[in-house]
Amino acid sequence: MNKERELLIQAIDACDACDDEKDAYYERLNNVFEEIRNYLICEPERKPMTEEEIERRIDVNNFSHEAASAFASGIRSAEKHHGIGESL
Repeated sequence: MNKERELLIQAIDACDACDDEKDAYYERLNNVFEEIRNYLICEPERKPMTEEEIERRIDVNNFSHEAASAFASGIRSAEKHHGIGESL
């Protein structure tokens, strides 16, 4: 389960259990919403690796040309899968 999903489920669970401001779940709900807010604010700051960063990792690992190409493609695929570099 990804971090966003986990936090949103916690928020929904806390909201379902919260009856009023004096309830202990009210504080839990506010804490979870604050965590969600902080996480989402930080999310747009994730940036894809530069070509130079990828090349340095290829050089350090001394990959063959074919392996280097696959390595770089794997990095870009992982970034795309995690929404890195895409506008939210």
